[in-house]
Amino acid sequence: NDAWAPTIAGKGDCVGQRFMDVFKEAKAGIGPLYARAARRDALHVEDFPVPLARHGRLSATWWSFSYSPVMLADGSVGGVFGVGYETTRRLLAEQALASSEAALRAVTNSAPILLWRCASDGLLTWTNQQLSDLVGDTGEAPAYWDDRVHPEDIELGHRVHDECAISGRPFECQQRVRGTDDAYRWFTVRAQQIVDASGRVTGWIGSAIDIDDWRAAFDKAQTRDELFRAYSSSDATLKWVADVEARTAEALNDPGGIWPRPAGSGPLSWDDWLAHAHPDDQPKFAAMIRTAIGGEVTQTTVRGLPIDGAVRCYQVTVFPIADEQGHVHRLGGLTLDITGEQ
Repeated sequence: NDAWAPTIAGKGDCVGQRFMDVFKEAKAGIGPLYARAARRDALHVEDFPVPLARHGRLSATWWSFSYSPVMLADGSVGGVFGVGYETTRRLLAEQALASSEAALRAVTNSAPILLWRCASDGLLTWTNQQLSDLVGDTGEAPAYWDDRVHPEDIELGHRVHDECAISGRPFECQQRVRGTDDAYRWFTVRAQQIVDASGRVTGWIGSAIDIDDWRAAFDKAQTRDELFRAYSSSDATLKWVADVEARTAEALNDPGGIWPRPAGSGPLSWDDWLAHAHPDDQPKFAAMIRTAIGGEVTQTTVRGLPIDGAVRCYQVTVFPIADEQGHVHRLGGLTLDITGEQ
């Protein structure tokens, strides 16, 4: 029929010719099938590879077709009736799609982050291998993102989720996620809405990056900073700075006169500053200054001159303050009254 015109392009007038003579290039593949139909064995095949010459050019094509024997009145086979349609474009498109999907799976499964897709109610509909391995997902039961989130972090996640659903902006927050070992790790979680043609949110595409080590370091630094602020702001701590070139030292606060000096005084010479230490400890104090000028943080205990008739004991820390070239022009110091703790 006329639908075969593109298929037999370049083959001339085929009416009256033997089928296998018209499609000689396909005889090796189609011939056995044609012979089966001629033996009264009706058949149907899909996406069958057929080398086909069009305008003298041989191409790889694929077809789905049915062959049925044409029976004569005497019960013999008078011929073969064939119905076929070409599936080359669809098959190649499916192969390209499958290849792209395989490449995407390889990328998502090898990426060092968690990736997932979920419905609008949070039901996970797809996860990459990293997430499946973390939570031990077997796919046997419905799973929700919140199933693995630390209880203390769920409310924040819901609040951010609701705000993002209204504003349309991407979701982002930090949450603790429980692994198969029941231990929680911190993650930065990001997600973007999936909307339909009407603008309705139908789901989310999400990712999560493990920040547990960073978060532990951050929390430790926060604790350290808080302790340092408490330490340095203590009434028993004197903060001071020394000018290396001018060889002077000056107090930055006045914590109740724990280190005696003239009231309202400005910078003192190093000799005058060191003179407030007990004579036996002044060499040790001076050595600390030299060590700090050399670029090292140093700490020791020294005794001070009597205040109100009592000798006091101090823990002194001296640290270098370097410029961008690493040259030490100033020193910082903390003097903590530890009298009674020795």
